[in-house]
Amino acid sequence: MDMFVLAPVVDPFFSGLGVFKFLLAVFGHGEAPFHFFMSYGLMHLVLWFLLGVTPLLHAAGVTLGYFIPVPGG
Repeated sequence: MDMFVLAPVVDPFFSGLGVFKFLLAVFGHGEAPFHFFMSYGLMHLVLWFLLGVTPLLHAAGVTLGYFIPVPGG
C-alpha cells in the first residue's frame, strides 16, 4: 500500500501521541517543552508535511519540486 494513503490514517495517532508526550513533559516530569519540540515535535512536523501536505499540494497542481525533492514528483 502506498505510504501516502496511510499518512491520513497514521497521522492522527502520532498527533495524539505528541499531545500526550507534551502534557507528560510539562506536567509529569517537569521537563522543558523545548525538549519535546526539538526531539518529537519537529520530526512529526517534517513527516506530516512530507507525507500529508506535499501530496495534497501536488494533487492541487502546486509543485514544491524546486524546494523539496518529492518522490514521484
